[in-house]
Amino acid sequence: MDVDRIASIIAQEIRRYLEESQPDSTCECPPPAVDGASVQDGPGRPDSRTAARPGPLTTVSSGQKVLCLIQGEIERENEFWAGIQDLITSGTIVEALISVRADRTAAERRGVRVISNATELGNRYENLRSYRAILLPALDCTLAAKIALGISDDQLSEVTFAALSNRVPVLAAHERLLASSRISHTNNLPGLLDRIAQYRADLERMGILILPMKEMLDRARYTARVATPGSGEVITHLITVEDAKNLPGPVVRVARGGLITAMARDLLTQRGIKIEIVGE
Repeated sequence: MDVDRIASIIAQEIRRYLEESQPDSTCECPPPAVDGASVQDGPGRPDSRTAARPGPLTTVSSGQKVLCLIQGEIERENEFWAGIQDLITSGTIVEALISVRADRTAAERRGVRVISNATELGNRYENLRSYRAILLPALDCTLAAKIALGISDDQLSEVTFAALSNRVPVLAAHERLLASSRISHTNNLPGLLDRIAQYRADLERMGILILPMKEMLDRARYTARVATPGSGEVITHLITVEDAKNLPGPVVRVARGGLITAMARDLLTQRGIKIEIVGE
């Protein structure tokens, strides 16, 4: 995210906040008050010295990675690749493990690094822990059934099980499981939709989040951009009200010098989430 984009977001948040609150609100994070060994977000307004020169902002780390597992044709393909390009533009590294039934060139020409063999993910897929999310954009009845039944007879199902074992978020698009799917046109066979619903429930119990394509992409962008909950990591990017809707509690750790918009700070407070300012 460049400086102009950050300034635009801040300006939008200020306008929204001024419309809903007092006119003297500001979106700058107030100066922290030290409480024992931890540094907490203080209730007071910033003084003239801190308000004049806010600290530098850091955008998403270029080291964040997302892995796509593509085993066939993708429903809403244009929307998917547009979302992937957004991830890459934001600084996220996107890689893909693609089956022989999928189009390898579609990924390569969009800047996605294609993994030729799952062995690149480590001897026991231990390298999966370096990814912020695993995406299944073409989850169909066949793959859903295999995972639900514990069958790992190909690389994509093996990697999916390994990701779940390593507690890496697995996000799947649901379009090819729907009766309206233009690709999986046999979903309407008698009894098959009921079976698909059961597979879907089994996958969700395993920890796979099955969402509409847009929501899957939105969640992937969010997961790649913010600190992993419970990891001890610190959020270094601008936190907007949209981020505050999704950030898990009970504590959000924010780098000193970063910015939290006023509406985001208020929403976190309303949700009972404490803001901890850390770092130099």
